[in-house]
Amino acid sequence: MNTIRKLGVLELQKYSDHLLRLNADDRYLRFGARIDDAAIIRHVQTKSKDKKIILAAFDDKLNVIAACEVAFILNKNSVFADVAEIGLSVEISQRGQGLGTELFERALIVARNRRVKVFTSYCLTRNGFMMHIAKAHGMHIETDHGSSEATVQLDAYDASSVLEEMLGEGMAMVENTNNMIRNMWFK
Repeated sequence: MNTIRKLGVLELQKYSDHLLRLNADDRYLRFGARIDDAAIIRHVQTKSKDKKIILAAFDDKLNVIAACEVAFILNKNSVFADVAEIGLSVEISQRGQGLGTELFERALIVARNRRVKVFTSYCLTRNGFMMHIAKAHGMHIETDHGSSEATVQLDAYDASSVLEEMLGEGMAMVENTNNMIRNMWFK
């Protein structure tokens, strides 16, 4: 069973390892440009300084196998972000299991609970994985010269959305703890 939770700052190496395992085409689809190992390492190192939350899916060995960055774009007149942009990646061996959709849905809740009004994704139009998720979630998609921007308006946060995020995080921490114990005692 895979668990999804927010990635801690001390776990950024696991995120870096995940991105480094992506092949050249997947890196191109994720970042919209050709990107080498050094650029990935620099990208991950800036995460602790940015206004971002990284949601990660872990396997039973606690390796990151899929991830979703939620970047908050702050309004200059407020401490709250009006817009959140996402970047999603799923390793080839993990596709077709719904991880991308689950990460996307968790990212929606995270953004909503931080008072974000517009949730957006920029991707290459040929990124069928991201285009499928955007369409399935009713996002408005605009395409121009091979690039697409998908947006959706978010409802205001409420007790239900806050509880959903808290329960998801709590259950993931329990599952990760169980996996750590299994890995230590039952190798």
